[in-house]
Amino acid sequence: MQLYDPIIRDTLAALSARPARSYAYAQSRAWKDNGASELVMQRDAAYELGGDDKPAVNFSCVTTDASFVDKDEIVVIGKDLGDIASSVPFARLAFVLIDDIKAEEGDTEPLFRAIQDIDFVKYHVFPEGYMVRTSAENNREQVRISKKAKAAGISFEREQRANAELDEQQRKMLEKTEETVAQSEAAPEEAPAEAASPVEEEEVVDEAEPEAVEEEIVEEEAVEA
Repeated sequence: MQLYDPIIRDTLAALSARPARSYAYAQSRAWKDNGASELVMQRDAAYELGGDDKPAVNFSCVTTDASFVDKDEIVVIGKDLGDIASSVPFARLAFVLIDDIKAEEGDTEPLFRAIQDIDFVKYHVFPEGYMVRTSAENNREQVRISKKAKAAGISFEREQRANAELDEQQRKMLEKTEETVAQSEAAPEEAPAEAASPVEEEEVVDEAEPEAVEEEIVEEEAVEA
């Protein structure tokens, strides 16, 4: 499947010059998952990724090209959660390597459903002190970080590891997952129009610029995949 390859290629090119940190996936270091959505009141929040009307975006892209996603990793561009003091622009991008999905000629429904199922995995994890608000209409993802979670040492590395939990059925479809969270003090640039497509299956957090990024754990902050 090459549907999203041009978006991935352009995203990686846009982020190639940005300093980034890469973390290998390790379940033992995953941040605690509440098992259910947590309400973080504004008075209890340290800050918001994408808060105060700052840019916030997320999108996912699937591919069958292993050259784009050669290993499971979390790439963070910009400040990590513990170093952020106030609301900042944010973007989370996810690139997912999958087996080729077979479908009858002219019937795209199975393909769409499979990609949608992969994308929806992220809505089934609930990191403690990390409240996500999303808008499918404009691919916006805003995150409220609690003061308690920040004090306890939450980071994009550990939060994204919790997000990497996939149920068995979807895991059979995925070979490797690469998430990128890119963050910075600058406002994100315009993301590729294709990123708004519901078929995209990549997570990126951008807190500074492009919507297309790799996997930076400033999650849901800019990414460098």
